[in-house]
Amino acid sequence: MSDRSPEPGTQQSLAEELAAIPYEPLLPIEKWLIAVSLILGVALLGILSWASATYFPVTPPSSASGSQTPNSQTTATSTSR
Repeated sequence: MSDRSPEPGTQQSLAEELAAIPYEPLLPIEKWLIAVSLILGVALLGILSWASATYFPVTPPSSASGSQTPNSQTTATSTSR
């Protein structure tokens, strides 16, 4: 990369060149490709989410003393002293 800053007229000529480019709407095939890509992405995300929940379920850890939570065990231990 060069350490030189762009010439003062370069930015103006670049803006003029970009303004001179005519508007080109998307072709029907481009619209179709965008739509298919978005639908495929959402569908695959749903399949991945389902597979993750089915094959790798996340369950809370079970406590050794039944239905007590760790906080209630700590409280019961500290009150029995």
